[in-house]
Amino acid sequence: MTVAHKWTFALFGLVAFGGVHAQQAHPDAPFLCEGGDGSTDRTTLAEVVGDGRAHFVAGTDDCPSTADRCREKAYLIPGDQVLAGDVRGDYACVMFPDNQDGHAGWLPRNRLRPVLAQPSPSAWEGDWVQGDNRITIRHDNGMLRADGEAYYPMADPPPDQFPGGPNLGAMGGEARPSGHHATFVDDACEVSAFLVGKFLVVSDNHQCGGLNVRFDGIYRRR
Repeated sequence: MTVAHKWTFALFGLVAFGGVHAQQAHPDAPFLCEGGDGSTDRTTLAEVVGDGRAHFVAGTDDCPSTADRCREKAYLIPGDQVLAGDVRGDYACVMFPDNQDGHAGWLPRNRLRPVLAQPSPSAWEGDWVQGDNRITIRHDNGMLRADGEAYYPMADPPPDQFPGGPNLGAMGGEARPSGHHATFVDDACEVSAFLVGKFLVVSDNHQCGGLNVRFDGIYRRR
């Protein structure tokens, strides 16, 4: 599939697909759908099911709905995994991580099924990167250990634009994963991570470093 829309960070909610409540949930969902009210506070991993393409649906005016004017060009295919949160009627707000910036939008809830299987701790291991930011995760006896570095505006900014060098941030800590989610706490810094296929989707509490330093983003293994 092809998507090209950026996503932002907000709080979202528990999703029930076909009356089945997803088990993996956490209050930090790293996406915001246009037209969402942000009234719920949990997120979960889901898989696209059914036949053929599942097109994203707009959230403006009287959308989302089945009207042709609400249908977007971007779509997912069966087997794609997404983070799902806020619900509006028969639609759920989802975020699909990809090799660009990810795509957030509305999908029909009947095209989504919760992913209940828990990945092994070894699936989390790796050196995860997003731009110059890095998070390294290792595991031991079911526990994950993380350490990371983040920079603003980048690790080596031009001296004429940022003469004092970058603002720095750091994260660390241990976590026992719950489903596809883990939270790492290091003093005041709290980092929430979701393992979505080959991507690690990360948000922090904005207390992990200097001014404008964030770990937020979609990370890939180096």
